[in-house]
Amino acid sequence: IERAARAVNKRYPGSVLDVGDLSLRDGGDVLRHHSHESGRDADLGFYVVDAKGKGVHGKTFTRVGADLRAENAPGGTFDLPRNWLFIASLVTDSKATVSHIFVAAPLRDRLLAYARSKGVSQRVIDKVSLVMMQPSDSIEHDDHYHIRISCPKAMRGTCIEMSRNAPTGASRAEAARAKKKTL
Repeated sequence: IERAARAVNKRYPGSVLDVGDLSLRDGGDVLRHHSHESGRDADLGFYVVDAKGKGVHGKTFTRVGADLRAENAPGGTFDLPRNWLFIASLVTDSKATVSHIFVAAPLRDRLLAYARSKGVSQRVIDKVSLVMMQPSDSIEHDDHYHIRISCPKAMRGTCIEMSRNAPTGASRAEAARAKKKTL
């Protein structure tokens, strides 16, 4: 997460990632969360900017509509370039693997369309497409990303990789193929 945020700040100086709830380092109960108990989860705000391109930050995460306008930050918009760079940096990181990124479906779709319009490699788009999803039994993630880092090798056999509602195995591959057909 830190490496991805640094990549965004390097390309867009002054960019600040808003951090919400984090798992405890070694896991354990976290107030108001059932999914943050493995030590591998984080809630992270979107990169939202005002009309001058300056970052928008508040006491809470900024809710964003399908039109990319911030609903609780007048004049703010979801910054596609910064958000795409952050997500792509997370998913292509050489030292950690992202299991999934929960985000509202309209934002997911806009990010993937943005990547296609910029000529991003299909390999990266496919990788992001597989991990970025709206969970089926949770609140809409229209004000933050929920990131889960995959189980480290040292925890094989004791670590649960996927959340209950994330596609797995054949259903995950089918979901990816179906998504490609609709795009």
